[in-house]
Amino acid sequence: MKDLNADGIVTCGGGTYDKVDLDGIITITDSIVCDSFELDGVGKIKGDLRAGSAKISGTCKIEGNLEAEKIDINGLLNLVGGMAGEQIEVDGAMDVAGEINADTFFLKMAHGSEAEEILGQSCTVKKGKGSVWASILKARRHELTCKNIECDDINLEFSAVERVSGQRVAIGPKCKIGTLEYSETLSVHDSASVETISKRGE
Repeated sequence: MKDLNADGIVTCGGGTYDKVDLDGIITITDSIVCDSFELDGVGKIKGDLRAGSAKISGTCKIEGNLEAEKIDINGLLNLVGGMAGEQIEVDGAMDVAGEINADTFFLKMAHGSEAEEILGQSCTVKKGKGSVWASILKARRHELTCKNIECDDINLEFSAVERVSGQRVAIGPKCKIGTLEYSETLSVHDSASVETISKRGE
């Protein structure tokens, strides 16, 4: 299977590849499928990205879905669809219009982020330091906003979530939660607010 390598200001077609290595300002005009995907710079994909592993350093807009066993984002991700993977790590910020489904999801926020919902086994959201990328984002609070988070293990900071449901739940500083359900353990930071709490089975 062929590789795709691009360096500079380049427009490429989509297709199926082994390795994809992009460095610069890159536009891909259709969906792309590959074993490994790496982008260092500014990217735009006019379709879906499906890969064995995906690593993005910089900024990337995907006008479809992102699916990979391992996803590593260092920078900004703008995703029109949803995101799915076994292990997803985001160090920076994200706008995900659809659902995030991951065995393990970790977000270290450098700026405000959004997702429709997060589903899986483990979800951790931490506040990180601001970055140079924050200056090009629209102004918003430094928090994650999400309608629904449903995982076995949930650990949140600086998150505004309408509904949280899990087995072991830790609500950290500056969280605003609407409805919270848990089945095993729960901790709530003094600076967090939760409107409704219920324990399953009671």
